[in-house]
Amino acid sequence: MKRARKTRLRRRPRLRARAAKGDVDALEELGSRFQYGDSVRKSAREARRWYELAAARGSAFAMVNLGLLLASGEGGPADRRRANALYLRSAKLGNEVAMHNLGGIYLHGRGVRKDLGRAFSWFRKAAARGELDSIHQCEKLVEHHGFRLDPRTVASWFALAAKEGDPDAVVSHGVCFFEGKGVRRDRKRALRYYRYAARNGQPNAWHNLGLMHKHGHVLPRSWPKALACFRTAARLGNGGACYQLASYYETVAPDRARFLRWLRLGARREHAGAQLELGVLYHNGTGVRRDRKRAALLYARAADQNHGWAMYLLGLCHRDGEGAEKDLAAARQWFERAVEAGRVEKDLETVREARKALAAL
Repeated sequence: MKRARKTRLRRRPRLRARAAKGDVDALEELGSRFQYGDSVRKSAREARRWYELAAARGSAFAMVNLGLLLASGEGGPADRRRANALYLRSAKLGNEVAMHNLGGIYLHGRGVRKDLGRAFSWFRKAAARGELDSIHQCEKLVEHHGFRLDPRTVASWFALAAKEGDPDAVVSHGVCFFEGKGVRRDRKRALRYYRYAARNGQPNAWHNLGLMHKHGHVLPRSWPKALACFRTAARLGNGGACYQLASYYETVAPDRARFLRWLRLGARREHAGAQLELGVLYHNGTGVRRDRKRAALLYARAADQNHGWAMYLLGLCHRDGEGAEKDLAAARQWFERAVEAGRVEKDLETVREARKALAAL
């Protein structure tokens, strides 16, 4: 769940006095200060108290944050039902964070029956107001669950989100131009967006700049510059950059120790490709001590990110009882999911092998 953040007032004369008179801005700010420990001792209980007062006066911002505290049980008893009701009230007042949180509630079935249709509807409403995480959730639902969206609509959402200069939104909008998704392909424009976001410390932007140097898209092909970008992205926490560095030390400048170090780091940072490849190494005992239980766990983490081949390999683990409990029903489920994921990814090998495994069960 997302928290709404309060912009601090430039002048705060007699903040509590103003709050005592029912000033909503003052009530919101006091709640935010106690919630995050800003200039006061952090206290979820005090944050609840001030948010309750602001919410009673119609503050959508306070409703979202009070809902989060109620849902998590911070500062007092947990109350998921009331939290969800507060999100709904806040969303009806136009708060995009509340809309996003409602999408998450229906996506995961938190206090309500799981409903992907309602989740998509709320994410879409938040996305239309420039809520970046909701845009990404809409994309995932389109990709993996058959919902439909016009790519031009998605591109317009990213443009809205990027309008304020947020680096995460800017790099996502840049991807639209690089890939020609919903807009005319313009890789020079994408480069400008990536550079802007990179200057502001956005790790995905550094990763994408590295790929442009690696493949010679717009920029001259240069491994040294690509590596510099990937290292910066990795330092900022990007798992994909770790995987690119592992690939370099595996194939371009072979160095087994560096290859394994970067691959492990990429897996820890939840890069599905790194998790899959490291899992295969543990399964086969290639360059590492054989550990099929660890391999199955890595396949599972990659499968949770909808990686089709990882789903197929996890199905094999359950079918053969290697690294996971022998369970033909679980194996069937993973093979079926692999077929579906392979179709989405247009990975014919995954579809073919998973279907063969299903036929042989």
